[in-house]
Amino acid sequence: MQRARRLASVVVVASLGVAGLSACRSESSVAAYVGGSGRITTDRVDAVYNEVRDQLQASPPDAQAPDGQPVDGQPTPASSGPVTMPITRADVVSLLLGGGIVDKLAAAQGVAAPTEQDLQEAQLASALKLPANSEYAQLYAVWLFKVDALRAKVTTPGNPTDADLQELHDGLVAIQQYDPSTPFSKFKTDLAASANMSVVRQAAAVRDEIVKAGSQSDIRINPRYQPTKLPLLVTQDQRNGMIVPLITVPIGPQDQAAPVTDAR
Repeated sequence: MQRARRLASVVVVASLGVAGLSACRSESSVAAYVGGSGRITTDRVDAVYNEVRDQLQASPPDAQAPDGQPVDGQPTPASSGPVTMPITRADVVSLLLGGGIVDKLAAAQGVAAPTEQDLQEAQLASALKLPANSEYAQLYAVWLFKVDALRAKVTTPGNPTDADLQELHDGLVAIQQYDPSTPFSKFKTDLAASANMSVVRQAAAVRDEIVKAGSQSDIRINPRYQPTKLPLLVTQDQRNGMIVPLITVPIGPQDQAAPVTDAR
């Protein structure tokens, strides 16, 4: 349990059994705009994504130790075919955008920069089936750390929506930690009566902060990279150790009909 807590921003115990703007021209080389001048290029996204792909190609997960590093003293066979990617390019855009948002929120609330021990990157990477030294794993670890720190600073709990609770319910059912035959209304009643509800309400408050900050940042996302979302609450599947998102937050507007445009 202690190891799982270090890996996850929050472990919700299973005891209950996220409009395009008018502009002058499209930029196919831009994955997202932030405000009037900030941008995330497709090259930036590809660099993060391809690093994971290339490292997995060179050292498949089966040839790695539990900490995500190659097994000492053993050959590291390269994969003979395409690797199964544990992430998408939309995931990369989500982290690049979301990381900028939580950086500002965390700085405004006096959250200290995380140490290497705080992040536990190798263990987290293993739980995500990622190379431990990949930039994506590092970005993900920092995201979880800062979301956890923001949640700890919540003074006015938020109000989770039914969509939040449904996502939580479905996540627990997926990892066999809640009976799928139990009505959703009963799940909500059980949750409301448990200590976990305070954690969920803290997460809802952080979700509201992130959504508000994202809307103020004037984010426009290329439809190719939508939907963009990140986890607020996660747990580990006790069957395989994988990280499982329980409640997520949308990063930026989710308007798949709106092109990314250069507002110049």
